Amino acid sequence: MAEVIEGEAVADALDESPVVLTLDDGRMACNGVVLYETKIATFSKTAIYLAQLTARYKGAVYDVTTTAGMGDAKAARRMIRDVRVALEKFRKEEKAEILERGRAIDNDAKALTASLESLEDPIDAQIKAEEKRKEDERAERERVEAARVAGIRAKIEAIRGAIADNVGKSAGELRFVIDLAKIEPIDKETYQEFMVEADEVKTATVLQLTKMLGAAELLEDQQREIAAREAAVAVERKRQEEADAEQKRKADELVERERKVAAAEKAAEDAKRAAEAKPEPPPVLGDKMVEAPLTIMVESSTISESVVAYGRLVDSLPWQQEGIVLSDRSGALMCSCDSVEIATFIVETLNESWAVD
Repeated sequence: MAEVIEGEAVADALDESPVVLTLDDGRMACNGVVLYETKIATFSKTAIYLAQLTARYKGAVYDVTTTAGMGDAKAARRMIRDVRVALEKFRKEEKAEILERGRAIDNDAKALTASLESLEDPIDAQIKAEEKRKEDERAERERVEAARVAGIRAKIEAIRGAIADNVGKSAGELRFVIDLAKIEPIDKETYQEFMVEADEVKTATVLQLTKMLGAAELLEDQQREIAAREAAVAVERKRQEEADAEQKRKADELVERERKVAAAEKAAEDAKRAAEAKPEPPPVLGDKMVEAPLTIMVESSTISESVVAYGRLVDSLPWQQEGIVLSDRSGALMCSCDSVEIATFIVETLNESWAVD
């Protein structure tokens, strides 16, 4: 193997037998410079040269403005460069040998590995197949067990869930649910190792549902009381409304009667004033004068028939009940009234009836 450092210039310039000392901390030093710790033994001589060059040239300043100074500077540069170039050449040569050996090692190892694997793989396949079979069986057992436990848990949660499922239900619905919960069997075959837990959940659920039933019954009693009070209020309201309506009807009738009386009085007063202003002869019935109050009796059966027909007309008039009396007694007509206007109307109508007859 070639030396790392070659060339007469370097050999002449550097000490071929340098003094290398071991320091207290285990490191090496040459000419007062700690050596670079190389991991490749071949580079150790270069590390010594580096220590000598460092001791000689580190911090060196040359008067390059003079011929002698420039010469010394170039000589120093050449010295350091020759070591660096020689080091790089050595690195490439050493590495090339190492890379070639590495490739050879890889190829041989690859071939040997393939042969070994051809022996190992069939055995490994048998082992892995059996391991997989055992793992599959274990996984299936765990799956079956998990499904079994989940099924039992679901049944227990269904019992417990009856509480949330029946919030707000009526008392009748809660009684039905409680009856179902009470008859729910808790047996070893169904709940297995969870039978004690299932029984505790059932007991707690029935207890809570019973409390809910009590609250629901109380609420429904209160609602019935409220409904009864509201019904009583509604009945009283209806009775009061009917009483108010009857009172209003009577008041309206009274107002209407008073209005009619007032209207009749006004009409009578107006007629009186008119009569006083311009006296008119009273109407004549046959050969008799008509005055109010008036009572007329006519014995003619023909006249009676006419007046009876007239009486039917009078019955349909708005003032039919205000002081008019008609009667037919064995062919004789009697007409009585207490108003001159009404009497005049009757007489005129009778006269027209006779004219028609």
